[in-house]
Amino acid sequence: MNMTHYLVVGISYQQSTVAYREKLTFSPEEIQRLLPTVVSTGVILECVLLSTCNRTEIYLVTEDPAAALSHLSDCLKRAKGESASWLFANGYQKQNRECVQHLLRVAAGLESQMVGEPQILNQVKSAHQFASEAGATSLFLNRLFNS
Repeated sequence: MNMTHYLVVGISYQQSTVAYREKLTFSPEEIQRLLPTVVSTGVILECVLLSTCNRTEIYLVTEDPAAALSHLSDCLKRAKGESASWLFANGYQKQNRECVQHLLRVAAGLESQMVGEPQILNQVKSAHQFASEAGATSLFLNRLFNS
């Protein structure tokens, strides 16, 4: 039986300059094009992309973390060019429990520049809703993001 893994790959104001974050910011149209590609092969089962002025994070569910990260890297390189390589070299990656804890901290505003800022919760909810409408979420991320 395969084990399901939660992963997040991202950058925030803590790891990068505004210039690098801007290169990795995704518009709603870009997210709409990217999400179906990310989940199309079945290596990544579910995906949510959170893109704000202070962070870009890709949450995903997979049974094969190494293959998922490779596939995600390829998808991001097609979408953002070499900036995607910078994300994987300088950003953060968290799995399973650390991934879940990170999302809850982000949603609560504990990872924001101004701790507790209320706007991030709506941005997290919107990112999940957008991914759900794109058919990129299911049981695991729906349960996690609804938490």
